[in-house]
Amino acid sequence: MKNIIRVIVLISFVFACKQEKKQVNTQEISSVVKLNYAEGFGIENYKGYSKLSIFNTKAELTAEYIIVKKGNDLSLKTDLPIIKTPISKVIITSTTHVSYLEYLSEENSIIGFPTTKYISSPKTKKLVDIGQITDLGNSNKPNIELIVKLSPDLLIDYSGFNGSDDKYKRLNLPVVSSGAWLEKHPLARAEWVKFFALLYDKQKLGDSIYKEIESKYNNIKEISKTAENIPSVFSGSMFQGMWNVPAGGSYMAKFFEDASTDYVWKDSEGVGSLHLSFESVFTKAKDSDFWFSPGMFYSKEQLADKNKYYTNLKSYKQNNIYNYISREDSGSIMFFELASIRPDLVLADIVKITHPDLLSEYENTFFTKLE
Repeated sequence: MKNIIRVIVLISFVFACKQEKKQVNTQEISSVVKLNYAEGFGIENYKGYSKLSIFNTKAELTAEYIIVKKGNDLSLKTDLPIIKTPISKVIITSTTHVSYLEYLSEENSIIGFPTTKYISSPKTKKLVDIGQITDLGNSNKPNIELIVKLSPDLLIDYSGFNGSDDKYKRLNLPVVSSGAWLEKHPLARAEWVKFFALLYDKQKLGDSIYKEIESKYNNIKEISKTAENIPSVFSGSMFQGMWNVPAGGSYMAKFFEDASTDYVWKDSEGVGSLHLSFESVFTKAKDSDFWFSPGMFYSKEQLADKNKYYTNLKSYKQNNIYNYISREDSGSIMFFELASIRPDLVLADIVKITHPDLLSEYENTFFTKLE
């Protein structure tokens, strides 16, 4: 009889603990951060803490984190990883992360980065030059010993697929994945500034930064609607025998749509790239007015040397080929770093190029003409 009583008491105790834990984790939400476009993360604010959720491209939950402000003695019964903010030492793994942190005035928190030569921002490059940011080697095979030695508050990965990348899982360090690059809409990528803002306890600032960028983007979009002509455009380059062009549901296709242009692959399915033969692309894009992002070329002469058939394209003949790289780029490319948080500037570039009379006083930020 005594044994039965002990079992009942034990079961009751375990059930009570589970109930207590459930009550803590499901307390009333103070607010849910509004996301207009981003689909890869979500933020719920509770009394004394926040919950950060990460989703993959199929909208499946891949990871959750509890975000608690440093000094907050809130006692939480949770199995989720806890990140204390504001973080003061961070390792980032993508150049896009640099721009988010600079806009939040938190670039000084960066202590490590893989292959620092790819950083293009002068402000952050200076931190590399003075030794404040340590080069961690190749991003596919980073120096794990250095990462452990640096002892960051957080490592921000860029895989975005299944939570933290496998190569970091064996580290006894908090790792969060940023999937901004997987978003389908240009403004969704910019909206990831709210993700970074949460980690620095700057949610209001992150929200205001995004609102300003969104407003500028939509203003340029409205201006483009006044265009009298709708030029045809295509984009992409040859790689390993295939021509890679943005699919109809990609963020680049959205740029072309919002710039009031006729993207020749706008009706194709997919959100990434289409891998097509040279012949199929040449046939469909031969009479397009503009060609964007032709690959690692700085001049029309280089294009012609690579493939003489390029010279038969209308865009080549009319000198309407534009690229986001230049001879001044030394390992780093500003477009890869800044475009995610400033889609308004990318859109302005495309509108300026295809409808020059609509933004007469604007000077391009990323795209330059191949001469």
